[in-house]
Amino acid sequence: MIRMPFRHIAEPTCNSYVLGNEIAHPRKEVSVPRSSHLLIVGESNSGKGSVEANVIEQAIEDGSEIFFIDLKGGLEAENYSHVLTRHAYTLGEAEELL
Repeated sequence: MIRMPFRHIAEPTCNSYVLGNEIAHPRKEVSVPRSSHLLIVGESNSGKGSVEANVIEQAIEDGSEIFFIDLKGGLEAENYSHVLTRHAYTLGEAEELL
């Protein structure tokens, strides 16, 4: 089981990932469309890990493969190593994975 910083409120649909609730409007769900690729970027301490955990949990539930690129040597990816289909920790590995 993945340790989650928070749990999503609503159930994901087959065509979107539920990320949580909007801060300004707590009853409004925030989601992003599912696609073949999803890139999560942001400043340090901006919540990337929480978003990752939420999306990965939903991907596991629907049986999706998870490819994870972590150019900090696997620092973040090690939390999910038991569920990753493939991973890349260097630029060379990322190029090969893509």
